[in-house]
Amino acid sequence: MAINVNRRTLLGQAVLGALAGGLLRPASLLAAAEDPYLRFVHPELRGVAAAILARGINEKPLSSATLAAQREGMSRFARPQRKDVPVERRVVPVGKPHPDVAVYVINARPGLAAPATLPNHGGGLVLGSAETSITDLQDLCAELDCVAVTVDYRLAPEATYAASIEDNYAGLKWLHANAGELGVDPARIAVMGESAGGGHAALLALTARDRGEVPVAFQCLVYPMLDDRTGTSRAVPPHVGKLIWTAPSNRYGWHSFLGLEPGGRRVPARAVP
Repeated sequence: MAINVNRRTLLGQAVLGALAGGLLRPASLLAAAEDPYLRFVHPELRGVAAAILARGINEKPLSSATLAAQREGMSRFARPQRKDVPVERRVVPVGKPHPDVAVYVINARPGLAAPATLPNHGGGLVLGSAETSITDLQDLCAELDCVAVTVDYRLAPEATYAASIEDNYAGLKWLHANAGELGVDPARIAVMGESAGGGHAALLALTARDRGEVPVAFQCLVYPMLDDRTGTSRAVPPHVGKLIWTAPSNRYGWHSFLGLEPGGRRVPARAVP
C-alpha cells in the first residue's frame, strides 16, 4: 500500500516542532529508537514512530483520564486548507431523537455528474473530527476529480455506534438526495474510511444495504477496525499492539463504541444451509 506522503511529512514536521519546543529530548529519542518493535515499522516511518514513542504515548494509553488531552493533541495535526478546492459546511437533520449533524462538502461543482465518496475519519472510535481531515480530502478530490461529503459524526464514549451510524447514514442520504445540486452522479457514490473510519464505512455500507434507500457503488476500507475481539478475547502475534495503538487503547476504544466489554456478548451467526 502506498504511503501518504503528505501525512508522513506532517508527522515529521510535528516531531521537528516538538524538538524545537523542548517537548522531546534527544536522550528520550535515542531510547525510543532502540525499541525492539520498531523493526516492524516501515523504514521511512521509523524515525517518526520513535519520536512519538519518546513522548511517552505508550505509557499513557487511551482512557477516560487521558481522552481530553489526546483529543486536543490530535487536533493539532490538521493542515491548512487548500484554496483551490472549495469546502462548504452544511447542517443535516438526522431525525428525532438525534440532533442535527454537520457535514463538510468538498469540491462540489453543480452541473456535473462526478463520482462522490463519503469518507469517515479515523481516531480509534473516540478521537478525530471531520474538520481535521478536510485537507487530505481536498487532495483526494483534486487527484480523483470527485466530490466528498464527510460527516462530523458523534464520538464514543459520549455516544455509541447506535448514534454515529445515524449521523453517517443521514449524511449519505443527504448526499444522494442532493446529488444534482452538488454535481454528483447518484449511481456512483462510494463510502470509505481508514482505521476507525474504515469500521464506520463498513457499518454504513451494511446499513445502506439493509435499509434499501441509497445505492452504494463501492466501499474502500483502509486498515479498518472491524473486529472487537482483536487483542481482547483473541490472541494476536507478540509484536502486534506494542507501538502507539496498544491493546489497552484498543480495548478502551471498542468498549466506548459498543457500550459493552469488547470480545464479550456476541450475536449468534446464522446457520449456513
